[in-house]
Amino acid sequence: MLPHSIRFNAEAAEPGLRKIAASFGLPPSEGESLISAIISALEGIFTHLGVPRQLRDIGVPRDSLPDIATGAMSDWFLRGNPRAVERDSELRQVLEQAW
Repeated sequence: MLPHSIRFNAEAAEPGLRKIAASFGLPPSEGESLISAIISALEGIFTHLGVPRQLRDIGVPRDSLPDIATGAMSDWFLRGNPRAVERDSELRQVLEQAW
């Protein structure tokens, strides 16, 4: 989920993403190149650790994504998300990308 969440929140979280990039030792960049560099670094870590990359890889059925998105709308953690989430359809889109 992390790469997909980063893409979703990128515009609202750019200052924090710059800190992440710096902690990875990545050269300073902005916008899409910043996001791509961070995601590429994360993919390298995931590959090294053998971490599953898609929800389907851990057995999440695609037809459960709408219910997951609807349930997540009431999760307290969502209130602290860098980008405001107004509708469950926004979460469904992120979940679809991660599936």
